[in-house]
Amino acid sequence: MVWVKTSPAAGIVAKNLDDLIVTNNTALEATIDKDHNLATGGSQTGDHKQVTLNDLAGDAAGEASHLTVYNDAGVLKQRNGTGTVRKISSDGDVIPAGTKMWFFANTAPTGWTADATVTDGLLALKGAAGGTPYETGGISGPGGTWTQPGHAHTTGDKKLTSAESGVPAHTHTFTGDFQVIVPGGATHGVLANTSLQTTNANAAANAASAHNHGATAAGATADTWRPTAAVGLIATKDAY
Repeated sequence: MVWVKTSPAAGIVAKNLDDLIVTNNTALEATIDKDHNLATGGSQTGDHKQVTLNDLAGDAAGEASHLTVYNDAGVLKQRNGTGTVRKISSDGDVIPAGTKMWFFANTAPTGWTADATVTDGLLALKGAAGGTPYETGGISGPGGTWTQPGHAHTTGDKKLTSAESGVPAHTHTFTGDFQVIVPGGATHGVLANTSLQTTNANAAANAASAHNHGATAAGATADTWRPTAAVGLIATKDAY
């Protein structure tokens, strides 16, 4: 049963018109109701239920100043009023269900579910083939920590040369006059004036003596360090 625009034909006697009209309307209802609410006994609002596009097996011709949406071999496309053609989707969904993406947000957007298995970590690029493998649902590699490992800094004895110390080899010479006074009767008298000169020969050696800077105790940082970051989440695309 199909709708025929020329039915009832001109010249049909009145007694045959009703059957032809009912037949044609029934076919018309079935055709329109495919994509619209028009079935007898229904809401009959005429609203779209779906849009079924025949395969054009190529691009639509389009129309100036109009947006044309069409099906080209299962690919949804559009042609704008100036003739530019763009894909609206590739085969299947635009973003396949199960795809994981990072969002700069506190919650997952509509149609996505936050992945609670990946948390408190940094984003890293895997690189091309041969890079660090990606572990589905987790952080790659052995994992990480915000706490730095325990460690100590130790230095041994070091004897500096005169050149390293910046103090050249040298001696200290002391020269001076002094008086020897002895008691003599009611007064004290000066016995003699004399000079004394001496050299400190150890000074050059002391400039290059060994020393030790000591060692710091082993320890580790607390897990409170955080870099400034744009914090987001990884979410998984829900099924369509």
